[in-house]
Amino acid sequence: MIDVETNKKMNINFSEANRKKYKAAMEEHIQRLKRFCLINRIVYSLAKTNIKFEDFILRELPRIGFIR
Repeated sequence: MIDVETNKKMNINFSEANRKKYKAAMEEHIQRLKRFCLINRIVYSLAKTNIKFEDFILRELPRIGFIR
């Protein structure tokens, strides 16, 4: 991994247990965010890294009515 502030290469060890904890925490955070948006009538869509940014902007945002 490259540190964007220092441009130094860093080795990171992430155990399976820590990966599972991180995934669970992230999923909980996303669910809280979705609930908050729903309650407050805010348009929400999760941009995933396996989808090209252009596809997200040009397909997903119009689909949910965020842009035309």
